[in-house]
Parts: sequence; C-alpha cells; structure tokens
Amino acid sequence: MQSSAPMSLRLRIWALALVKVNEAGTEAAAATAVSTGITSAPEPKSFDATRPFLFVIRDLGTGAALFVGRVVDPTAS
Repeated sequence: MQSSAPMSLRLRIWALALVKVNEAGTEAAAATAVSTGITSAPEPKSFDATRPFLFVIRDLGTGAALFVGRVVDPTAS
C-alpha cells in the first residue's frame, strides 16, 4: 500500500557536552551522534543563528548558571 502523504528525510543530531568544575580544575568532554530516517512527520523547528546571541549552561538540579557564553558572529567560519 502506498501513501500519498509527502515524505521527508529526518536528520537528528544530538550533541552532549559535559563540564566538570571543582577545586582541582576544570574538565570538559563532548560527543555528537547523528541518525537519519524517512518520515511523514512535519519538519522540526530549527535554530538559525544569523545574528549574535548568548547561551547559558545550567545545572539541571539547581538551575545555577555554570557557564555563560556569547557568539558574536555566527556567520564566521
């Protein structure tokens, strides 16, 4: 049975970054995973950084800001 619904390719990208800060210093690690599939679901919303922005990494338990950064020129390569 064939469907007449429009199909689209879904690309999911997961990025995980861990930052450990204690009296001994700072450790950081990062990992990225990608998966693809065909779906008829609507396209997910995207984040298109075309102007400067701020970002915050917060502790999930306390909500405290652990790291604050800014991207001044997201179009720079």
